[in-house]
Amino acid sequence: FRDCSRRLKNLAPGDYEVILDPETSGFLIHEVLGHLLEADLLYNHPSYLMEKIKLGNKLAVDELTIIDDPCLSEQGGSYQFDDEGNIGRKVYLVTEGTVTGLLHSVETAKRLNQKNNGHARSLEYHLPPFVRMSNTYIEPRNTSFEDIITDTRRGVYLKNCMFAKSDMQNFQLFPKEAYYVEKGKIVGSVAPPVAFGNIFEVL
Repeated sequence: FRDCSRRLKNLAPGDYEVILDPETSGFLIHEVLGHLLEADLLYNHPSYLMEKIKLGNKLAVDELTIIDDPCLSEQGGSYQFDDEGNIGRKVYLVTEGTVTGLLHSVETAKRLNQKNNGHARSLEYHLPPFVRMSNTYIEPRNTSFEDIITDTRRGVYLKNCMFAKSDMQNFQLFPKEAYYVEKGKIVGSVAPPVAFGNIFEVL
């Protein structure tokens, strides 16, 4: 970030290689993909979408593994038991690019003939619980941030996402900061753009 005090013009609309900081990638995975893997939503979506996320489907590149784990005591989404009284369990949602798990309540596990993993949550004590994520994250790998930047020929690095939204296929990300990357170097900051795309194409 040595040269990031240099402010460039706004990015021209187009396709870029996009690098996300941990916070922004968390927004993307939670808001765009995580909800698709909550088993109670399976009943409300068209069949062509369900074909994309059913167990065993190749969804993404081999480098991507996504986990939901309510047992991380230091994280805000953690719990020992869900709101149906079942033990919250770590679930590998996507393993090396393949869908390997869904999040379940008692009802969804029974309807889909799968094992309950304790992901029923209630917004208030008087409301019925429904399936929701706990701590959802991308499993880290060995590539360093510097290596990613070096491998980027023309891209943008997005930081500090404010929020994300999705229609379960197409998404938008709204970062607070953005930096232009050219020929393996961060060359300056740019006005934060809205990043958008189709989640299945991006993965």
